[in-house]
Amino acid sequence: MQIVDLLMRWLHILAAITAVGGTLFMTVALHPVVVTLDEATRKTIQGQIRGRWAKFVHAAILGLLVSGLYNFFMLVRNYQVPSWYHMLWGIKFLIALLIFFIASSLLGRSARAERMRAQAGFWLGMNLSLAIAVVLISGVLRQAPRTPKVPAQPAPSAVPTASLGSVATPAPRILSTASGSIRLERSHAFAVVRTRPPRLQTSSRRWKIDDVLSKSSPRPATPWRAGWSNV
Repeated sequence: MQIVDLLMRWLHILAAITAVGGTLFMTVALHPVVVTLDEATRKTIQGQIRGRWAKFVHAAILGLLVSGLYNFFMLVRNYQVPSWYHMLWGIKFLIALLIFFIASSLLGRSARAERMRAQAGFWLGMNLSLAIAVVLISGVLRQAPRTPKVPAQPAPSAVPTASLGSVATPAPRILSTASGSIRLERSHAFAVVRTRPPRLQTSSRRWKIDDVLSKSSPRPATPWRAGWSNV
């Protein structure tokens, strides 16, 4: 990803140099000389220049669009920028689209392009002014504060897991056996077995209750006692 970022940065700089430098040369040096020539010579020179220069202009427009959008989305994805950054970048993008339109129209072959070339000095000056405004806005955006975005941390799991230096201790288990209950505890790598005697279900209280009931109720007479009482 860093290699792609570097290539996009180089592409953006080279395309900007081509577009702005070519506009500056045509406005300051080429156009003032061409307008002094006769009409036939001027159209010949303009036709030859337009055929050669159009390829570079279209390549620069494509490079600026691709690299500019890529750099913007990668910046917004990885950094937290002020709220005014988006507004200023939008203004810069709209101005750049207007520059691309004027540059493409001056190199076109339609009737509208012919009318614009008739006022080439005005349109070249406007394009140069807009290009300078884009460069100034880019400098302001470059100085905007940027805070790297912290990736979201995953939520901690409810079940404790073992980590280096600490071993998670599971809950003790109690096993019931015929001789009693066994309490198993795991402490690190050792198993500790603790036994406790079974809880005896004594019936002493039940015996006491039966004695009380037997004393309060008369006992039935046995046959031999009953015989002696009749004598």
